[in-house]
Amino acid sequence: MKQISSSISEFINAFNLSRDDGVICFDATIYYSTRKKSIQLPSEVHIVTIGHKQLDVIYLLHPDVAKLGIPDLLENGRVTFSYLPEKALIIKGNSSTDGMYTLSVHPANADCSEKTLAEIHAKTYN
Repeated sequence: MKQISSSISEFINAFNLSRDDGVICFDATIYYSTRKKSIQLPSEVHIVTIGHKQLDVIYLLHPDVAKLGIPDLLENGRVTFSYLPEKALIIKGNSSTDGMYTLSVHPANADCSEKTLAEIHAKTYN
């Protein structure tokens, strides 16, 4: 499905993240920074577009993301997406615990683990 945010579309196209089955899931390094902390973490990333709601949603799938205070669900309208060509997807938002933050997503490859893909397919088709 076509993404709502042009920044997300450009990011997906530039890094060839679309799969034949329509799932957009990939390994990445994420960088999360606020005034008080800076965290670098590898994570699988899942991008979902909900057309009838005009919503793009990004899920950070690493189990420690929430424990570290990093938002694990990012959606347009609540955050701002921008694409830094050939580098990363930049996400800016406001956290109740950290205040203003910047999170960047740097793809490592264009695929998730088989286990993650199986979970995504199970949720999608059941």
